[in-house]
Amino acid sequence: MSIWVNAFFWGVAPLNPIRWGRYTVEPFGTGCLLDFDSRDMMYIAYLLIMATVCFVIPVGAMVYCALNVKVEKRKVCVWMQCRLCIGTDNVERGPKNINGSTGIENLGGKRAEDIFRGRGSKILKK
Repeated sequence: MSIWVNAFFWGVAPLNPIRWGRYTVEPFGTGCLLDFDSRDMMYIAYLLIMATVCFVIPVGAMVYCALNVKVEKRKVCVWMQCRLCIGTDNVERGPKNINGSTGIENLGGKRAEDIFRGRGSKILKK
């Protein structure tokens, strides 16, 4: 619902009652668009605030969420790889993938419990 209210506000703002911004006819005369040639300070403020509210903030939220998903995915991948080797002396054991590796050789032959002792131990106990 907030998306509709936001779109309605920015679409109606250049019309008569509010008069913040201005519409003009397209060069071919088939429709209307915002008048980007106007140098009025109120109109420039309208364009900058509209660009911020309708573009910068939503894109920033998407980037923030995507980065958080990436961080959480990395945590889950590390947790899943270590779950394969809990209770074994050799990290190399475990299900093999298509390449014939377990996907956890980068642990250098150390046990998962030794690597994740401390803050990761809470994850391993679950």
